[in-house]
Amino acid sequence: MARHRSPADVIRHRLQSRDERIQRQLMNSSRVPDVRLLPTVLAVWVASFALLRREPWTAWGLIAVGGLIVFGWAVLELRRRGQAWPRRCDGPLARARWTGSFGIAGLLLLTCSVTGLARMADPGQQALWDGTSQNRAVPVDLLVLGHPEPGAGAPSEPSTSGGACVRGCRTPVLVTRVMNGTHWHSVLQSATLQCSSDCSQNVTVGTRLRVLARPESRADRPGDLTLRVLTPAETLGAPGRVERLLRGLRIDFLARAARIPGEEGSLLEGMVLGERSRNTPQFTLVMFSTGLGHLTAVSGANCSVVFTMVVLLLRSFRVRRVLAGGFAMSALLAFTALVGPDPSVLRAAVMAGLALSVLVTGHRSRGLPLLCCTVILLLFLEPGLSADLGFALSSAATAGIILGAVPLSLMLGRIMPYGLALTVSVPWAAQWACAPLVVLIQPQLTPYSLLANVLVGPFVAPVTILGTLALVLGPGGSGLSQPVFQAAEFCAGAIWQLAKLCHRLPGAVLDWPPGVLGFGTMALFGLCQAALLWCFAHPARVSATFVRLHGVLRGDSAAR
Repeated sequence: MARHRSPADVIRHRLQSRDERIQRQLMNSSRVPDVRLLPTVLAVWVASFALLRREPWTAWGLIAVGGLIVFGWAVLELRRRGQAWPRRCDGPLARARWTGSFGIAGLLLLTCSVTGLARMADPGQQALWDGTSQNRAVPVDLLVLGHPEPGAGAPSEPSTSGGACVRGCRTPVLVTRVMNGTHWHSVLQSATLQCSSDCSQNVTVGTRLRVLARPESRADRPGDLTLRVLTPAETLGAPGRVERLLRGLRIDFLARAARIPGEEGSLLEGMVLGERSRNTPQFTLVMFSTGLGHLTAVSGANCSVVFTMVVLLLRSFRVRRVLAGGFAMSALLAFTALVGPDPSVLRAAVMAGLALSVLVTGHRSRGLPLLCCTVILLLFLEPGLSADLGFALSSAATAGIILGAVPLSLMLGRIMPYGLALTVSVPWAAQWACAPLVVLIQPQLTPYSLLANVLVGPFVAPVTILGTLALVLGPGGSGLSQPVFQAAEFCAGAIWQLAKLCHRLPGAVLDWPPGVLGFGTMALFGLCQAALLWCFAHPARVSATFVRLHGVLRGDSAAR
């Protein structure tokens, strides 16, 4: 006769089964990461950053270093091929693979240096950067890539324009042509368009403009080029149909969000569209003091949610995997055009495109090599990203999750359910990787940042999914759009209330040393946390080590 089980027993059994399934998945996904591309990433990043100063001797020095590395790799490769190495996965063959990785690093370092030297000799690039040193204006043709944002000292106005330029705005653009003397030269250079008080209202995404601007560059940001507009912009080409459609959706969503009082509306705008024009100082203080500053704008996590949502939706209708990936990539490109070319968004979009390419070829993608290839490709296309702290934070957070989330979940799973361990490990791994870089921006320690991220975690993905659905469904009065928008508003309000709760806790912000000292001490602090967690997760091995050490010390004392 079957024993009747109570509802509590049924729930306990299901939770235990789910926890065991998560444990098996974590054990199957725990493997030694392929880190052979890390030297290449480091070489390309250092070279891209060094070449931002536009000094030819730096490029020639890097060419010499890259040539020496390639020459050394060639010599070792010839010596290896001249001997009969045993064909196995360890020993000489493993050394040969690492030698090959350093050879690739040398080749790409050489290529990056030669490309940087060619950029310095380009007439269009010379005309732009000479204008910064000579303080002279140059006529330029440009393509507007992003949405205007209020500059420093500009009034914070409701962002219902959906991307029209207001007084003192700053807009990401791509310079396509520049006049040097009497000749136009083609060029591809990203820049920031700084409008004056009488800037025209036609600075919208997809517009082609011609302006007379004075190039400026900051000493602490050598790759950051700013074009200060001196005359009203002349329109050369209007946005296409897709850009106009996306702008209409953006205007409608921002108009609805502007009716939400308080910081909830500002948070909803930032999490869905990356809009920051309504952010107040109090809002920024609360979000950054609780480690939730990444939620004030669109990040790579939003792109991952959009990509995954489209794939799962299409796969539920039995659409082929490759076709579902193609539609998801199209949706991700539209989302990127909607929110603007933020470095973290570009990183996520390029990484998703590379993963889809690997999937089409029939191979299995691996996280860390994909991230390394993404960083290398973006640094080749836009060397200025090497000095962008947002791009560094996005790359570090992704690498931290790839490398640390699974091992951290397995360690935490010894003292808590694996489902909860996975929930805690993802933000913890990202914070470990980003904390030293965050100190360079804000020299402070936020003890409750992990708690805040875990608490708001269940509401973050719904805000992105529901907000994007409300945006796609059209105007606020149509069908399901308004209920979905209200659900997204509720989730954003919950995040804001939890952020304020963590901000009010005692000791929410602690001072930390700034600069290089703060970077080093924060990295050491993270290593100490990891060591302490390992000790808690492996008490038997720790106690055995102490017993063995105690025996060694007693033996030494008896010998004396």
